[in-house]
Amino acid sequence: MNLALAYSSADTHAAKRWLEHTGKWDQSKHDLFILPAKGCEVLPKPDGWRSVTFLKDELGIRSNWHTNDPMRDARGPNSAFRQMARHFYEKHLGPFFWCEPDCIPLYDGWLDDVEAEYQRGGKPFMGVVEMRPFRHVTGNAVYPESAALEQLLILPGRTPSGREIAFDSGAASAMLPKCHFTPLIQHVFRGPAFTSREDFDARVSKGAALYHSCKDGSIYQFLEAESAQPTPIVPLGTNQPGGAGASPAEFAGSHSVKKHPESPGAEEQKPATKPRRKKGKQFKMRRNISPELKEKLRQRLAFAREKKKQKQLAA
Repeated sequence: MNLALAYSSADTHAAKRWLEHTGKWDQSKHDLFILPAKGCEVLPKPDGWRSVTFLKDELGIRSNWHTNDPMRDARGPNSAFRQMARHFYEKHLGPFFWCEPDCIPLYDGWLDDVEAEYQRGGKPFMGVVEMRPFRHVTGNAVYPESAALEQLLILPGRTPSGREIAFDSGAASAMLPKCHFTPLIQHVFRGPAFTSREDFDARVSKGAALYHSCKDGSIYQFLEAESAQPTPIVPLGTNQPGGAGASPAEFAGSHSVKKHPESPGAEEQKPATKPRRKKGKQFKMRRNISPELKEKLRQRLAFAREKKKQKQLAA
């Protein structure tokens, strides 16, 4: 498997930690491609890989994507992805896993599992679903060698103010139908820092090979103390959350569901009856859903309202 790692001046330290962390493992079956942004420090060549290739940033396009500015521009990372995708296509190198420096591998053999899962999936893309600002496949994913020919990936959309939309969001309609959804990548949008071993154990999925995102590197201390052990991958074709038989929507919420031991006689429990509607008062049913799913639904509703408002203003 080809591993593509790009970094800018804002995440050079994160890239260095990532390379040091993975350098203690055997990745002799895989090839690493590194693209430092123009003007950034070129990090030392890491050990443990079959080959390591440093690419040159020919365009030197920068943006404020690393900030929390709601009006931030994605042209910087978009440019890095375009150059990396073009390299794999022109050199006929095969599919590649685009991995950001804050997407942290959890155990030795992680890339072996990613490659095996991609081959079993049988689809051009492999990744996980993100619902912000709308449903799309996250950037940390496996892409086919021909990704450079995917117009929506290479020519991302722009906002009315001229800002570039992130390549993964802009290519949602192209990637979603052709994506194998995997439990190996645990995606937590802007996850908070890890504060203790208990916090780590509670939040990191036992079936995950990578955790995204951990921007402050607080996860490393717990990985170094004790390597996280993966659980068997859900076989393809099952109806387990995240398996091939599950829909993308089911998989999107699978990491937030906590499994509990079945109670005696659980099969005999009768389904809850539908409550009657109270006369003269508006009755709202409360759904027992996770806080993460509630937040995703709230984000989607807010985005739909904003889009409707923009259409009304344009009219």
